[in-house]
Amino acid sequence: MKEKSFSFNAEIYDSLDIKSYMSLENAHQQYEELMQFLHKGNFHISYDAFLNLLSFCDKREIIVFVVVDNKIISTAQGSLALTPPRLHLLVNNVVTHGNYRKCGYGKLAISYLEKLVTKNWSENSISNEIEVILTNNPNKGNGDFYKALGYKSRTEENKNPTVVWQKVLKTK
Repeated sequence: MKEKSFSFNAEIYDSLDIKSYMSLENAHQQYEELMQFLHKGNFHISYDAFLNLLSFCDKREIIVFVVVDNKIISTAQGSLALTPPRLHLLVNNVVTHGNYRKCGYGKLAISYLEKLVTKNWSENSISNEIEVILTNNPNKGNGDFYKALGYKSRTEENKNPTVVWQKVLKTK
């Protein structure tokens, strides 16, 4: 599902629609660059593995790409976990290109991911809720980012090497 954001001059594509905007070779290269930035250079995904990743993206996996000036500048990925009593969305690989940080693009990626999850997965929800869970290292200094998006920390940021953030989405 492609969506235009006029306030940010960005277009948002999900994993199934990115190929309608740019070649998959170009998307692969730009995705890998973002992941290298996120993982401090310790990331490589072959073109075939990238295609396989996109092919898994249907009802169990969603990747959001925020595009500005023909460049993927932000992404967020979510995986569905069917764990009763409610569904869980496991969020990972949230990153915005360094030149575009603090401009709202990361928030746009996460918000759109949540919107797609609520739209696409609500029929699987037993309790009319989907719990969103993500983890991060407090040394990244992005706790305020997640708080501003409505996430609550399960643990104290300053005492743990990994912080678990959670939020509940209503599906109905």
